[in-house]
Amino acid sequence: MWEGFIKWVYSVAALSRAALVGLLIAGYLFFLAPFYWLWNDYFIVAAPTAWRPIVIFQVVVIIAMRRLINSRFKEPVISTILHPVGFSFLFLASLYAASRQVVGAGVRWKKRLYSRESLVE
Repeated sequence: MWEGFIKWVYSVAALSRAALVGLLIAGYLFFLAPFYWLWNDYFIVAAPTAWRPIVIFQVVVIIAMRRLINSRFKEPVISTILHPVGFSFLFLASLYAASRQVVGAGVRWKKRLYSRESLVE
């Protein structure tokens, strides 16, 4: 799964780096950052911030969306709970693939090497 996803992100980075950066920023802000902000607000900051109700609402909406999707596709509840971990994996894999594309290192998938010369996009 890791190699297939990296190849896909590598091809997206080859097509448009700006689009990939935009997708990563939007994904981070809308699906990962609210969990960090909630953790920060409850366990790191001494006094509650004014943003706490908004952040709680964001996290509840994200969890509700994940639960609806998981119930539709009959996935276990644990995938809802581990949403931040899974999304972190996707985010880091995207950064890894984009860095491979920027330095021109290429990616391996199905025992083949895809580089800039192979026209992977």
